[in-house]
Amino acid sequence: MKNNIGIFVSYFVAFVVFTSGLNPPNSHLISGIVIFLGTLIYSSAKKRNLNGVEDSKLRRTTEQVVLVLIVLLIVCQNNYLHLLQTEPIDNLVIPLAVIIFYLKINARPSSVQS
Repeated sequence: MKNNIGIFVSYFVAFVVFTSGLNPPNSHLISGIVIFLGTLIYSSAKKRNLNGVEDSKLRRTTEQVVLVLIVLLIVCQNNYLHLLQTEPIDNLVIPLAVIIFYLKINARPSSVQS
């Protein structure tokens, strides 16, 4: 649990942000989904880099498809440019952070078990 506390906190934050966007529906709803999906692909990449799971093309492809889905969730909103100006945290900062963290974990060399 100690090694995965950041991932647990990220899931919790995703849940809180998602539920705060339910009534009335607003961009927090999509931000919660983006954080949740970002946490999923980050933890998958982390397990893959730590040799906790097998590094397969299916796993990498799934991670990349989810990353594209995150971008589409943000960019395909109605009045995206207006939302970008009025709510930049939800529509720019959070998705960029997800992409940067995913790219950062993939830039690390895989640890080799001896």
